Amino acid sequence: MHKYRFLIFEFLWLTITAIIALIIIFPIYQSLNLNYPFYFENILFVVVSSLCVKFIFFFEYSVLRNSIITKVILIFLTPFVFIYLIDLYFKYVSFGNDIGYQSLVTHLLNTDQMAMVTYIKRVAMFFSVSSLIGVLLMPFKMIRSIWRQVNNPNNLNKTL
Repeated sequence: MHKYRFLIFEFLWLTITAIIALIIIFPIYQSLNLNYPFYFENILFVVVSSLCVKFIFFFEYSVLRNSIITKVILIFLTPFVFIYLIDLYFKYVSFGNDIGYQSLVTHLLNTDQMAMVTYIKRVAMFFSVSSLIGVLLMPFKMIRSIWRQVNNPNNLNKTL
């Protein structure tokens, strides 16, 4: 039963992440339907933010907690993920600067337009910045976890 507890935690975390992503995206979908070009980016930022929170604060409850190889892969993968997320964020910002978010909500009333544009900007800003910060902190957490695992006298024979 002990090993299933970690799988249940992983499943529960992913389920909560999916629910949060749907709650965040639903007002945009309700107002803009499929006319919003950044669904993928917003969902990706929410998922990456959630996974970074899980890995940084709750890694000891993860299925991957004993795998040094996985931790090393995560360490070397994070710069590429960071660059990709920066690219997505700058595409979002350049859309706002060049075309304008107002062009997405022209079919709404004026008060609804301002509210939706503000919501879109704040959601994108919050989750993009939180995912970028999380991705920046991830290698340090993994190095610390490897250090503790290797230097723990109880785990000397189980390092890999």
